[in-house]
Parts: sequence; C-alpha cells; structure tokens
Amino acid sequence: MRGLISFAQENPNLQRLVARVTEFEQTHGVVLDYDPLWLKLWHLLHRKGEAAVNYWLTRNYRHPDLYSPEHWLDDLHLSNLWDWSEEEEIISPPPDPTWAPPHWKDWCYGCGYDPSPVIVKVATNELVDHQELLGRETEGLRVVQSVRQPAYLQMPKKFHRPLQGGISIGHGGTESGTLGGIVTDQHQNYWGVTCAHVFKAGSKIDQPAQADSRLRAKAIGTNVHLSPLTPSAHTTLCNPYHSNSKMNSLDAALVEIDPAVHSLKSMLNVGRLRNIMPMSVINPGDMMDVAGKECGNRVLRVGGLALTYRFFDNQGTAYCFKDVFELRWPRNLRLLMGRPIKPGDSGAWAISSSTADWAGMVLAGDRLCGYAMFAENVAHWASQTHGLHLAVA
Repeated sequence: MRGLISFAQENPNLQRLVARVTEFEQTHGVVLDYDPLWLKLWHLLHRKGEAAVNYWLTRNYRHPDLYSPEHWLDDLHLSNLWDWSEEEEIISPPPDPTWAPPHWKDWCYGCGYDPSPVIVKVATNELVDHQELLGRETEGLRVVQSVRQPAYLQMPKKFHRPLQGGISIGHGGTESGTLGGIVTDQHQNYWGVTCAHVFKAGSKIDQPAQADSRLRAKAIGTNVHLSPLTPSAHTTLCNPYHSNSKMNSLDAALVEIDPAVHSLKSMLNVGRLRNIMPMSVINPGDMMDVAGKECGNRVLRVGGLALTYRFFDNQGTAYCFKDVFELRWPRNLRLLMGRPIKPGDSGAWAISSSTADWAGMVLAGDRLCGYAMFAENVAHWASQTHGLHLAVA
C-alpha cells in the first residue's frame, strides 16, 4: 500500500475532496485503488516485458471498454482481454504509481480524464448528483462514485483443541466472533487476537461460543486488553484530515489464554505463519487466505485502501475508521458467490497466500467487500500501549 498511502498523505486536492464528500450523510467512505487497466499492464510488464505491453496496447487500444470509466470500479468486463490467471500476478513487484505505459498520458487526456493511475472511489448509500457531491474538488484526481450497502462490524463453530486461529469464540449466550490467531509475547505467554467490538473488557472467553455450541463451550481465558473504540454520531464528519474528527484505526482485543489450554500459533486449514507483514508491502491484487467462523476458509483479493469509512454495529451505532483495506472475491468468483465476509467473521485474520505472513484482521463487511485493519497496526498498539512484543511464529 506504500504508493496509495503516499498519495493520501501528499495530495492536497484529495484532502479537499475528502473534506467535501464527508459532509454528505449519504457517504460511507473514500477508497483509493489502482486503475484496473493500469494494474493489468503493470503485471504484463513484469511477466513479459515492455515489448509485450506495447504489443497489447497496439492490438487493443480501440476496444470500446477501455474508454469507459466503468472499468474504474471493476475489471470484470475487461477479463476477456487477458490471457493469464490472477494467481500469476502475484509475481509482480509492488505497483509504482510513477510508472506509465507507453502513450498513457496522451490516451488518458484523449479520454478526458487525468493520467494518474490512482482511482478515488467515493462510496455512497445512493446515487448522488455528481456535481453536487464532488463540486470542483476533482482537479488532478480520477473520481468515481460507488453505490454500496452500509458495512457492519462482523464466526468453524466446533470445539477445537489445540486452539488455533479461524475458530469460534464467545462470551455468554449471545456474544460471539472469530479467534483470528494466536501469538506469543516476549515472555512466551499465549494471547488470542480478535476484535474489540465483539467483547467487553474482563469477559471470560469460551471456545466454541455458547451461541454456536452451548454443550461444548469451554473457557479458554480472559479478554484482557481492548483497543478503544470511539463512536460517532451519524452526522459527524469522517474526515481523517480534520483534527476534530473521531477516527478509529484499530478494533483489536487480546485474550490471555489459560496456560492449561493447549494452543498453536497456526490457522485452521492454513497452517503455521511466518511473520507480521508490513503494511507498506500489501498491495491491491494480493491474494489472502481468510478463515472466519461463518465464512470458513476462502481466498480473497486485496482491494483498495479505505482512506475513511463509516461502519455500524448491530445496534446501529456508527464508527469512523481510517486506513483499512478491502477484501474482495477474485474476479472469476465475484458473480457466483455471496458476501466475501459474513456476520460473525469479525476477528478473522487475512494471511498472505504467497508468504504466509499475517497481513490484517477483518472488522466489517458489506455485500461487496470485507474490510480489514492492518496487522502491523495491531502489533504496534500491543507494543506501545501494553508493552507486549507479539510474534506469530
């Protein structure tokens, strides 16, 4: 995400746009992503070289789909123009937004839009008049409106010993979520990691959750540390550039696991992990293994960087978040499958399919996307706030 993070930090026009669109109650959030066409050409460059990029552009430059901003939202209708699978794309280095394909600027200007490869997606709950929503704050930006349902803070359900990530945990008869994974601190104490919105401080945690299997539920430890969650009124601006905005970037809980409970630092049906992945090396298109108590095991693809997004809990309370990333179905499954993340999957970890590193943790989802916080931010919070140096291997 290094390129998108830098774009968010350094572009004053983007900051003005965010300030404007977050004033509309219809706005869920703002997501930064790469133009799917540009990203495909980046992968082609590193698969077959510059000559292949030139050849592809010469062969396809007249294709009508390439001239429609519809492909900014989704690359499904471009799929017939490519002759390789999504899995082959993971060999490419992180995207460099300063790179441009041959004649890219001329082509973009000819289509009537800015040549930046970064797409700014303004997510709204209904279609809002383009001029009213964006005004004149789009100079130097490629902006598209994405209509989405509200995103809600979001569980295999059997008894599991030894403990491992991707299984049901809960408190009492109603509260339940996903044990994302297990880590150790510098003293070799075992901690379970999940979402703070699932439990209250001091809760006794069962596995599985009583809501999933009351007869099999057994205590595994105590919910000790919670990152603070600051709610916002529905009329509050979710503007990360405004000092008065109440923005969250974490929704994390650490469960101190009873030493008598056998635990493994691994994830169900995925195996052992290697490291905590820096957020700077996570990029749109990366493949992630996700294991949630409701969705089970599935492979999802990293989408854009949500610069700001408003989520809701099951009571309707709103929370403004910043710096989370999307998780989507791979392109070939998008029309066949349901929600990529289901209610109850909060706390599920996203593990890099290529490196087995812990990249993020699911906190919310809507019909199109799951949303995950960065694992690096969870580890930093544990270290800076609680003096715990977490390890996944």
